[in-house]
Amino acid sequence: LTKCYDIIPLFDGLTLSVSDRQHIGVVGRNGAGKSTLFQIIMGFEPADSGEVNIHAHTRIGYIRQQVDPFDPEETVINFLMRSSGKEEWACAKLAGQFDLKHEQLTTKIGSFSGGYQMRVKVVDVLLTDPNLLLLDEPTNYLDLSTILLLEQFLQQFSGSFLLISHDREFLNKTCTSILEIAHRKSTYFPQTLEEYLAYKVQQEEFAKRYNKKIAKEQRHLQSFVDRFRYKASKASQAQSKLKQLEKLQTMEIAAPERISTIHIPLVKDKKGTALSVESLTIGYPNNVVAADVTFHIDRGERVAIVGDNGQGKSTLLKTIAGELSPISGSAMFGPHISVGYYAQHVPEML
Repeated sequence: LTKCYDIIPLFDGLTLSVSDRQHIGVVGRNGAGKSTLFQIIMGFEPADSGEVNIHAHTRIGYIRQQVDPFDPEETVINFLMRSSGKEEWACAKLAGQFDLKHEQLTTKIGSFSGGYQMRVKVVDVLLTDPNLLLLDEPTNYLDLSTILLLEQFLQQFSGSFLLISHDREFLNKTCTSILEIAHRKSTYFPQTLEEYLAYKVQQEEFAKRYNKKIAKEQRHLQSFVDRFRYKASKASQAQSKLKQLEKLQTMEIAAPERISTIHIPLVKDKKGTALSVESLTIGYPNNVVAADVTFHIDRGERVAIVGDNGQGKSTLLKTIAGELSPISGSAMFGPHISVGYYAQHVPEML
């Protein structure tokens, strides 16, 4: 497959064959063409050249990036029945495998957090009984429990899937082979991401050693040619060396793709309190999200905040950062603490 926007190719000559039970991670920088590849496979976007051949018995399930197939006002069970055309009991049985049970089935989807909405989307796709899944960054904004559910499901999935993700650990735990799209080319590697990354390092180191050896030989041959090409007794030897020189070729090493540089200033190693939170109640007017939050962080500690979507993780950070006022309680920084706050939706702060 070849696909260009204007005159710039996203990828050129991309070739891939997906067999039974292949779990393939699709990696590459943003804008490399990963999502576009899925769009071409589904027929939503044309390729400039090449073709996609889908086996007659292939049933594709496609979970799209930032596209919701439901009406937020629909209940879970009504949407699943409408979308799949299956009986209520069949929809409820499969939804239960993703911990969507009882009153959750009759809850409006729009009232759920992003994690639970993703569970609904996965169940909707699985109700079509697919044997090939296309998953476009399915873990974005998911809570930990949903990521673990999705991880377990993909590990046990008996069909094949192509998974776009930037989550290294998730790829390592779910994918047994890798397709990388980079430098307008595609590379398929039939092992895990970690093995592929190690292989790339080995290949680059080998290419550098080889090129160094070739460069040394080129200098030696060129020196001989320059010295003796016009000397009659050595002219034939010089011509022979020149032919050898023309045959020597170095291995191409792709230049690193441009990346962002993040400068993190040095922090002095000091003892003492970094943050003290006491009996903190957080939330919004008429909506308490969490109460009696108490913890203490010393300088140098690194703390992960985990929990299901909608439980108040971002609200807690907003309150600590001063973006929201606490309903009650306090959050106090230690002396000489300089705070950097990176919000979930950064563009809203720019």
